[in-house]
Amino acid sequence: MPVLVGGLPELRSLDISRNSLPRIPEWVCSAGRLKRLNAGFNRLMELPQWMQQFTQLEELDLTSHRFLRFPEWLQNFDRFTKLHIGTNNLIDHKPPDWIDTCTHLVELGLRSPSLQNLPRWLCHLPRLQSLKLRHCNRLRPPDWLVECRHLQELDLYGCNLEEIPDEYAAFVKMKRLSLGHNDLKALPKWMSEFTQLQELDLSMNRLSSLPAWIWDLHQLRQLDLSNAGAVSLSPKIGQLKKLQHLNHADLRLGSVPEELGELPLLTSLRLENNNLHELPSEIRHLSHLRELSVFGNSLSSLPSWLSDLPQLRDLDVSFNKLGQLPDSMGDLRKLRSLDATQNPLGTLPVSIKALPRLRSLAFTSMRGCDLPPWFNQLTGLEHLSLRNSHFDTVPESLRNLVNLETLDLDNNELKRLPDWIGDFEEAPESEIVPQRSQAPARDPHQTPPPTVP
Repeated sequence: MPVLVGGLPELRSLDISRNSLPRIPEWVCSAGRLKRLNAGFNRLMELPQWMQQFTQLEELDLTSHRFLRFPEWLQNFDRFTKLHIGTNNLIDHKPPDWIDTCTHLVELGLRSPSLQNLPRWLCHLPRLQSLKLRHCNRLRPPDWLVECRHLQELDLYGCNLEEIPDEYAAFVKMKRLSLGHNDLKALPKWMSEFTQLQELDLSMNRLSSLPAWIWDLHQLRQLDLSNAGAVSLSPKIGQLKKLQHLNHADLRLGSVPEELGELPLLTSLRLENNNLHELPSEIRHLSHLRELSVFGNSLSSLPSWLSDLPQLRDLDVSFNKLGQLPDSMGDLRKLRSLDATQNPLGTLPVSIKALPRLRSLAFTSMRGCDLPPWFNQLTGLEHLSLRNSHFDTVPESLRNLVNLETLDLDNNELKRLPDWIGDFEEAPESEIVPQRSQAPARDPHQTPPPTVP
């Protein structure tokens, strides 16, 4: 990393995660007021001594490094509210005991395939609400864990669970529960007592069905059923009136219940890879919907009632069989992103040029089809993908798109780039993404990591 002259003395938050750093850069020592440091997923073997001055540090992520032990001076940091130290090479394969002095700790991440036992001092942390045990596939919860009744969030993603241990039944105040990427075939009945649940992740399991009580969790805001097994939406989905995010991808069901349109607060709906042949008409009643993804279905057309979704910002209809887009697209005045790649589109409707907030556009043009003459009027575009479009020259109309930040011309038939590309004040960044030959199942967890993942 470059040396920053003078440092960054006012820096409060720094994220340098998911790089290949062998050490924390020395210029960071100038940030004496740092409160949040995410250095996870690098190649650190030790922490520099000068970090002892970071006495105001409240959030620290040291996930996935090569630490054999953590320095003892970390126990002097009594302001920690979030701490993640999983997946390291700790000699005794257990978290250090000094964590029990972190009385302000709200969130603790112990992600580690080698972790077999939880320390007893966990139940002595008076403010601990979130326990993240991702990929702890050798862990068996101890009997005393029932004493941690104050827990509100439990992350058991990727733990190879075939059933949920009964020790977790005591957490009736649970608000966020992640059970994704396991081998669950059924859910225990005692989970029906988790009536305060707001977020539930059941993705990537082998469930044979969904229990009836799941539709009685009236506090649910977020429900992820993507690739969860042989599950389907019940007509009782309409009872979840507070639901805001629903991921029902990769289930190949062919239809959804009409009660889906009775969710007044739904803002995000993902129906990817569901063998849909038409867009369910129930969606038109979701007046607060902001994100709609129907990637990888068998849609041959889109309905004109799309204009009934006034809040829609992001629309993904890629990998379908669309020959055209409806003129009503121009009525989606808040649309920011449209992905229509891998569809046999002849052209785009002229109404698209009237979208004032459109910043990202991706589509595949059929062989022999040029861009429409009005395309140069999309001057607000910042991201454009024309991959797999068989262009042998870069369309001339692109030269007026002076706000472009990324331009994807992957897998075309270009022999050369035109000289006028150099006329951009800031040349577009070439974003080359691997070609997708078919619609793959998307991993809903491939998202930008938060400050403390």
